Amino acid sequence: MKKLFLLSICAGLFILASCSHGPSAETKAKINAFDSAWNAMGAMAKAASDSLTACVTMCEGCCKAGDAMECCDHMKGAKDSLMMPCKKDMGMFQEMKKSWDAQMPMWDSLMKKEVALKEKADKGEGTDKEINDGLAELQAAMDNGNKGLMEGMTKMNDMKMMCMKNMDMCKIGWAG
Repeated sequence: MKKLFLLSICAGLFILASCSHGPSAETKAKINAFDSAWNAMGAMAKAASDSLTACVTMCEGCCKAGDAMECCDHMKGAKDSLMMPCKKDMGMFQEMKKSWDAQMPMWDSLMKKEVALKEKADKGEGTDKEINDGLAELQAAMDNGNKGLMEGMTKMNDMKMMCMKNMDMCKIGWAG
């Protein structure tokens, strides 16, 4: 009977020791630091999205204005030739925006995971392993996202410069 009692106590202590009391303070600090970095990336992505939308709007407006210009029949070929680089720029910006918009559901899903993971840790639920595994997945997505964002912003800035150059050439062509 004493052996059964001791065995029961040992088993009980083992069960209590293995129960999770939530993530450690260190893990909670990691998730809070990650949350700050995630929000900073989100703010940068929002600014890039706004800039891209402005580029699309500007190009569409310029091309629409160019198309609306009336000119003699003998000048239509020259007008179309002058407008071609601007229309190409507009198409590139539109494609970039379409690609950006296509990725939004994936990022919305990751955002939900990040919020759920943070709430779980804040409530003291889950283990360090669960939280850290979730953080590792999100960190990989954020690293990938930051890389893509930097590449996209560089491409967009290059496209902006080319677009401005093409608009200047178009203005010179119309003035000449």
